[in-house]
Amino acid sequence: MAGAGRRIAALAVVGVVAVLIAPATHASVRTAGGVKYVTKKVPVEAVSGVTATASCPKATRVIGGGERNGAGVGQIRLAQTFPYDDRDKGLKPDDGWRVRVVNVSSSKRNVRVGAVCGDARVKYVEQEFNVAATSQTGQENATCPNDMFALSGGVEAGKNHPLYLNSSFPSDPSATGATAWGTYVDNTGGASSATVHVMCSKRKPRISRTTVSDIPPAAQGSVAPTCPARRIPFGGGQDNGAGYLGIRTNSLGPLGTAAWLAAVDNFGASPVDMGAYVVCGRPLN
Repeated sequence: MAGAGRRIAALAVVGVVAVLIAPATHASVRTAGGVKYVTKKVPVEAVSGVTATASCPKATRVIGGGERNGAGVGQIRLAQTFPYDDRDKGLKPDDGWRVRVVNVSSSKRNVRVGAVCGDARVKYVEQEFNVAATSQTGQENATCPNDMFALSGGVEAGKNHPLYLNSSFPSDPSATGATAWGTYVDNTGGASSATVHVMCSKRKPRISRTTVSDIPPAAQGSVAPTCPARRIPFGGGQDNGAGYLGIRTNSLGPLGTAAWLAAVDNFGASPVDMGAYVVCGRPLN
């Protein structure tokens, strides 16, 4: 679990792969409880990366988002996942969701970037942090203002940055609700910085966590926790106990209108556990 002691895996440093901007493609929209779930399929060429965006419809703002795919072990790596600003007059990262993914396989793969959008009052908080060279960070948090709760979050570091997402999760979820969003990241390059995001609301969500135990080395573990009745997913995440380069995130994003998919590839030498979260709220309508 995040926050616990982290194991160090002696693995080779992976080189930086150039990240391209994804071509425009049609997005599908499903609606549940006054929330719009936008999904856009994006192709990623072999041994290359892509920056992909799902934009929110008019009169809505982003609540959460992520990415999912059906690729096998070690083929797709989710490097960054975060809300974005399309440079409108609002100057807030409320316009949709953006991901940076890398395809390390020898064939073209498809990924699906998703944005969770609604007419909700959301506070966007960002926290920049330092990332040491060729290492894993400690837990880095973005914290909500007093009397607000974390709905979703992610991490951003810029195009072509040699950073890979280890974990992204509601920080210290409990009966009182998570009030921050946490992350661990692996940096395969020189010292730099990154930003953790959290979307906050006065609407208290319910958090469900499912554990996948003993994922073997060179294997993928995945699970999609669902929301209870009369609740819908706003966000989700995953945490794990792997050290530097021990875990690569494959998928972390909305799955339909009731679940959140988390899938990780174990690159370490020992079995590893993963905890998957879905953050569920009451309908907006």
